[in-house]
Amino acid sequence: MSWDKASEDTEGIGDEFSRKLRAASPGKVILVVDDEDRVLDVNREILEAVGYQVLVARNGNEAVEIYRARRDDIALVLLDLIMPGMNGFETYGVLKEMNPSIKVIIVSGFSAEGHVSELLRRGCRAFVRKPFEIEYLTEKIREVIQDE
Repeated sequence: MSWDKASEDTEGIGDEFSRKLRAASPGKVILVVDDEDRVLDVNREILEAVGYQVLVARNGNEAVEIYRARRDDIALVLLDLIMPGMNGFETYGVLKEMNPSIKVIIVSGFSAEGHVSELLRRGCRAFVRKPFEIEYLTEKIREVIQDE
């Protein structure tokens, strides 16, 4: 199921799929950072449906504040790159200074060339291009969270 389809109908997540992911990492906290309310809402619904706890930030400044307050709880950050104010590139830099071993997945409409490649070299764990298949995103999340 693609992100676009999920935005229309999050009921499309199958019970078997949901159970499979729920068993992989129940209750882990994910911080989703994106300036689009629709994207935040859909991602929250998807991730909560498969058993994650979700915190949301609408920009880089909010993300830094939330991470500072809940650092020990947050297993992973899903980070958009293009946002007003502190963009994703800057946000990643601040988060990385706060925690050099932070787990971040870039979720963006950009290709993996240029800035995205640079962030991957700097330690971002994965890149998921929008629009994405729900199964692909949740599998990447599981891989990164379980990668100790």
